[in-house]
Amino acid sequence: MKTRLIKRQDRRIDKNSWRTAWHEYYPGMTNFGKLTGFNLDIVSPAQGFPEHAHRDMEIITLPTEGAQEHKDSLGNSKTVASGEIQVMSAGSGIRHSEMNAAADKPFTSYQIWIYPNQNNLQPSYQQRSYSPAEAGTQLLVSPDGKDDSLVIHQNAWLSFANFAAGSAESYQLRGSATGVYIQVIKGKIKISEHELLAEDSIEIESDHKIEIEFLQDSQLIIIESDL
Repeated sequence: MKTRLIKRQDRRIDKNSWRTAWHEYYPGMTNFGKLTGFNLDIVSPAQGFPEHAHRDMEIITLPTEGAQEHKDSLGNSKTVASGEIQVMSAGSGIRHSEMNAAADKPFTSYQIWIYPNQNNLQPSYQQRSYSPAEAGTQLLVSPDGKDDSLVIHQNAWLSFANFAAGSAESYQLRGSATGVYIQVIKGKIKISEHELLAEDSIEIESDHKIEIEFLQDSQLIIIESDL
């Protein structure tokens, strides 16, 4: 099993008057397999991105605190809050805006960009709720919509894991030539010889399964995609 540990303090940080972002991958510059964007965003109250364009990218938003107002050129006007996940397939082109819905508290989310398996697809929008407090691993995004997951145009899967201290989980790879990226949202875990704290992450290349020990009550994002 080949691994690369990424500590929070080693991430690239971008900061302006209304947003702080911790980047691991930056679209068009860095990637791990088909995963080309991964950052933790904190957006100030009543601030956000005005309307702008995307194309040929699968864009996932996973809020952890607060809510975001989303509007796009497909006619969607949605609020996406903690306990929900959003997938926007930009395809041949889409315009959207995203603003912190609250006037008095920040909005925190993970922004995840994955290359699609083909360009110029029909743009689309999906959203669903899940329970962050539910014990176990929940499949939230997949190529086939299994377990009511949102569909992505790529051989990629995103899961949310929530386990108590002292638990152990064996993550079975779904693809045959895939890599796994694990982000610790909170808590402390151990994978192989690596111990990961909140906001640490790890890249893993393995051909079968990954054993995870939960040293503290922990929540994780697990992304598997073609390498």
